[in-house]
Amino acid sequence: MKTEFIDFSQKELIKKALYKNEVIAFPTETVYGLGCLSSNEIAFNNLVKVKNRVPNKPFTMMISSVDMIKNYCELNELALKIAKKYMPGSITLLVKRKNNIPSYLYLESDYIGFRIPKNKDLIELIEFVGEPLLVPSANKSNEKPCLKAQEVYDVFNNEIPLIIKKDDDLIDDVPSTILQIDGNYIKLIREGKLKLEEIKKELNLL
Repeated sequence: MKTEFIDFSQKELIKKALYKNEVIAFPTETVYGLGCLSSNEIAFNNLVKVKNRVPNKPFTMMISSVDMIKNYCELNELALKIAKKYMPGSITLLVKRKNNIPSYLYLESDYIGFRIPKNKDLIELIEFVGEPLLVPSANKSNEKPCLKAQEVYDVFNNEIPLIIKKDDDLIDDVPSTILQIDGNYIKLIREGKLKLEEIKKELNLL
């Protein structure tokens, strides 16, 4: 497979690759990510293979709006409050899944993780594709995430067809804060630049 550098303006080419269940790479606002369609298990399996990841760990859904995730998750008042306040942004929410979604989207968990990137180009691309993308960081499992398009190429050449090259979209190399929502309880899974205590204070949750 030949790997090519392209840009965000080539949306039809990107959509065509995604709908062939291919994995592509692109910048988020933090690190480069790998992405595939969320609606097809073949795409999921291809992402697992490219990522070299254990197949029992679900991927985060990247979305363009909160409405896009409502078919997959049970969003309670607290989850909606946090999403509306901090998305788009460097925060990932894990919330209870709905019962009618494919098992590969949650695997051994009862949760779906989702976030809206603070990257206008990527939000517009997801809107154009018309569904959530499954997006981990662009690296082989247990290796350092790629911060440059050339690094992505060096790691994934001949494994993915397209790398969207725009290094200056990366404005923050700190990974997103991950919070799990259980009713009215917030569990910190990973703390990034956005601190849990700051969130609780701003939302009057202390």
